[in-house]
Formats: sequence, structure tokens, C-alpha cells
Amino acid sequence: MISRLATVSQSSTRSNLSYTDGTLPTATITLEAEKAVDGNINGRINAQYYQRGLVPVGSFSQTNEESEPYYDLDFGEIKQISYFDIWNTVELNGSDIETVSNHFKNFSVFISDTPFTSTTYAGSKSEADYQYDKNAIPTRKFSQNNLNAIGRYMRIQSSHPSNIKLKFAEIEVVGRTYTGTLSNDVYENLIKVYPNPTEGLLNIKLNKNYNNVNISIYNLLGQTVLLNHFDNLTHTQLQFNGAAGLYFVKITGDNNLNALLKIVKE
Repeated sequence: MISRLATVSQSSTRSNLSYTDGTLPTATITLEAEKAVDGNINGRINAQYYQRGLVPVGSFSQTNEESEPYYDLDFGEIKQISYFDIWNTVELNGSDIETVSNHFKNFSVFISDTPFTSTTYAGSKSEADYQYDKNAIPTRKFSQNNLNAIGRYMRIQSSHPSNIKLKFAEIEVVGRTYTGTLSNDVYENLIKVYPNPTEGLLNIKLNKNYNNVNISIYNLLGQTVLLNHFDNLTHTQLQFNGAAGLYFVKITGDNNLNALLKIVKE
């Protein structure tokens, strides 16, 4: 569970929520980002109120109501992410069954291998390598499985048309350390892949001759669109088909050749 070890933050933090049953003392709760990665998916403030000392009171995170709020996770290193579950909170409804919180809608989960620098939804979208969208219907949780997404940073950001809060009972992300190399900068003096962006024609130039070279190109879904093997290679030109978007070029070979680079197809 890589989310439990992540460094987390959010665009703002609500610090004035209080709860009482009329008998026990009132609890004033600060809803910091860390409360969404503490292992408690309960999301019911009354249960947490009565179990104080056993679970954190108010064990969910919450931003203020604002335009395009966001929640960030930094996993500390590049991860290969398998799946995530994002848990909504619930609202008390007297003696009736509680209902899911209405705010849990219209947000996206972005993943990138570089930090998010923008604070707007459009900016985060442009910086992301992967995007998963929650629709306008509130549910108990939002899940995505079998992702094979590669990145260090995850951002959950609202795309709601008006001010809204982000409020999460728990964010669970499962993955493992990625053993390849993702950064284009590492190989900029060793491997040239151009033009980038491309319309499908791609030149690949290595810094020297390598043996047993495999070149694969795959999309964000992990689907391979091209796979070539070369007994030895210094330079080649490849043509690949596929829709416009982000692709990954994986190059492996003898002498520890192992590179993964991002390209954009127009």
C-alpha cells in the first residue's frame, strides 16, 4: 500500500469542524491531508467520535470550499501503480441509513513522473501522463484496476463548475517500485528520439552501437502498438500507428541499455 508511506498535502485544510452528541464534550477537528492515508475507511464522523482514542476523531481529509481544490501524493520514487480506491465519506441521516456525501463527484486522478506545478485543473491535466475521471454521480468509492501506470506523483483535483470541497475517508494506492528508467533527461545525451511530437514517423539514434536491441512503443493503456528487434543498432527510423496522445518508447539491449521515454503523437 504505497499511499500509506506517501507525503501528502492539499490545496487548503478545513480546521473548524466540530461534533457533539449533546452528552460528551464537543470535538473540534482539523481535517488535514494525512487523515486520508491513515488506514481508516470508515467515513462516519459519529463512529469516530465515540471511538476516540481507538481511531482518530474525524479520520478524513477535507479542503475548504473553493475553486478546483486538489489533493497531492508524493510516493518518494517512481512507482508502477496497479490500482487505487478513493473512499467517500457518509452523511448522518437520523435513524435512517446514512447517505454518501454529495461532494464526491466531478474530479480527476492525475499521475505524473514529474511534480505538478500548476494549481488549476487545466494545468494539472496538461502536466499529467495519466488521467482517470470520476463522473457526476456520488458513490461510496471510486476505483480503477489493472492500471500499470508509471509515476511518482498523484493529484486528485476537482473539475466541478463551481466552488466545492474535496473530502476523502481514505485514499488507497497499490503499486511497487519501478525498475526501469522514465526520465527523458537521463538519456538526452545518449539516445535521441525525434521528432517529438511526431505524426507517427520516429527516428531513434543511440550514442553507440548496441547488440540485441528491442524497441517497443505502447500507449497509456499498456497496449503495444509496435515491437521491433535488432541484432545490432545505432540508428533506425520507425513508423507507428495509433490515435493522437501520449506514448512510451521502451528501448532495451546489451550493456545495460534500458530506457523508457515519453513521446507525443499528433
